[in-house]
Amino acid sequence: MTNEISHILVVDDSESARSLIRTYLQGTNIKAAFAENGLQAIKKAKSNPFDLILLDVQLHEINGIEVCRILKSDTRTKDIP
Repeated sequence: MTNEISHILVVDDSESARSLIRTYLQGTNIKAAFAENGLQAIKKAKSNPFDLILLDVQLHEINGIEVCRILKSDTRTKDIP
């Protein structure tokens, strides 16, 4: 097992879902950033190197599918699963 810290971005408009994930990740080697909407997610993903993005599909303003399309079309974020 590795001690390497993974960086993930969690995107969900539900505070309770973000809180649950935050609690679940405590004490792990995972550093999480959180976004509550698609626009925040795009901004954070383009300015930070993440290993993984957990993306809610049913977001307000701009849905998760569109956020995914935008991120996959950008060379800085296209390879993030």
